[in-house]
Amino acid sequence: MKKITLAILFITIVIFSGCSGNTKYAVQPTPLKKGSSQYYLKDINVTLHKDGFENQENKTFYNQAKLQAEFKDDLQKDLNTKNMNSSQGFGLVINLDYTRIYLYGGNALAKPKFIYSVDVYTNDGNTLLAHYSIPESTTKYAYLEDVAVNTKVMLFQWNAENEPKDIALISDVLTREISELGD
Repeated sequence: MKKITLAILFITIVIFSGCSGNTKYAVQPTPLKKGSSQYYLKDINVTLHKDGFENQENKTFYNQAKLQAEFKDDLQKDLNTKNMNSSQGFGLVINLDYTRIYLYGGNALAKPKFIYSVDVYTNDGNTLLAHYSIPESTTKYAYLEDVAVNTKVMLFQWNAENEPKDIALISDVLTREISELGD
């Protein structure tokens, strides 16, 4: 029994250390402080990819420029809400590859797929301090909300008016990850 408990503990440590080990710090010791560092959005690049059949006549979906603007607005709002925003803070460069997946003749959506990377620079933007990225992911809401979203997707009711919810969720998760950078 003791060996099984130790094995489970070891596996848990390996799994969690793999997740937290994704960040590469270019400067040691890092000047980033978990939960207290301030940041500003230096640059945001969103690339929109499309999968499935796009209905060219349906003009309700965001184009790439609008998607990028929405993402930037959400990130700015999240940084402000979490008291992480300062023009004197560390510079963030965020690259997001966002794949919109069309269903039902291009009028409904599945949950998006996305990949992003974050680079953190000194305030002057000249020195890279940290970098991390995530593998291809999709949105996952709180348990009951995720069930409701998945049901809407299955019924072809998740559409252009819901896409901003996905963007806001990605932004919120990303902001929480950034707040965890540093020592």
